[in-house]
Amino acid sequence: MIISPEKILLGKNTDIYNKKIFLVSGNEETYIKKIEKKISSNLFQNKKNQITRMPERAVVNRNTINSFINTLFHTFKTFVFYNPKDIDFDFLKIINDGDLSVIICLTDQKNQNKLIKSLEKEKNFAVIKCYKLSPEIKKLYFDSFLSKHSICLDKEGYWFFLDNASNYYQLFENEMSKLLLVNLKKTSINEIKLLIARSENHEIEKLFFLILKNPKEIILRTSRTINSESDSYILLQRVKFFTELLTRFRTIGETTNAFPKYLFREKPSFLLILNKINSKKILKIFSLIKKTEITLRKQGAFYNPICQRFMINLSRSIK
Repeated sequence: MIISPEKILLGKNTDIYNKKIFLVSGNEETYIKKIEKKISSNLFQNKKNQITRMPERAVVNRNTINSFINTLFHTFKTFVFYNPKDIDFDFLKIINDGDLSVIICLTDQKNQNKLIKSLEKEKNFAVIKCYKLSPEIKKLYFDSFLSKHSICLDKEGYWFFLDNASNYYQLFENEMSKLLLVNLKKTSINEIKLLIARSENHEIEKLFFLILKNPKEIILRTSRTINSESDSYILLQRVKFFTELLTRFRTIGETTNAFPKYLFREKPSFLLILNKINSKKILKIFSLIKKTEITLRKQGAFYNPICQRFMINLSRSIK
């Protein structure tokens, strides 16, 4: 059964929590993480389920789950898997334990698309696909947020926000939250421009270009810019974006044409990185991203030193 992510976050499909298996997939990791936390939270509230987050790449099968159940002193249980190495879907299809729920998050969908499609028809499965926000979905979330907090915008400010706010879920949520800082009966476009001026988000993505700098500057800038766990995930997203940009096109001209125009000041640095990069270094960068994602999921409270170490290792990987 396919469930749209907005129905989950807006609480429009409470029947979903009667499902046993939740498959959350896509290429927008901040969205996937938000959906996973929302589902886990609701299962905890509705069923008093104890949440057990498994190690990255853990195999999803009867033995893995039973080994944990037998060592835990609780009746209700929810297991969360991130990018499992293997999934025994035949086992998941026959689960009859009324208290057991399994959430599987797939950010790496290689060879999984056909299987995911086949599971969309399974009654026991809720399949949620998370990609960058479309203008229509952004509007849906924004209208709900304004209504919930009784915020009134003039027409110009309303459409300026929607046109300029990020398409990445966590960034979009952060930008909406800024509106709560304005204590006005009606917020105009001028206040909106000040609030969602993308300097904060730009500062995070500009950290990518620090890989050309020395470790001291990397530590200072990262410490000043990364102020929350969500910031660290945004950093990973943007590093992944720029790395994919370095590999997607055949010529320098194609690559630079695809480079974001609003980052024109960073273009010389990007070209320097482009000249240094090769396939071996690209593989190293993707390996670092994956390793950092795993570390953040296990030790998210230490997001700042994790990001500092990530950026320093990233810098070393291209030199």
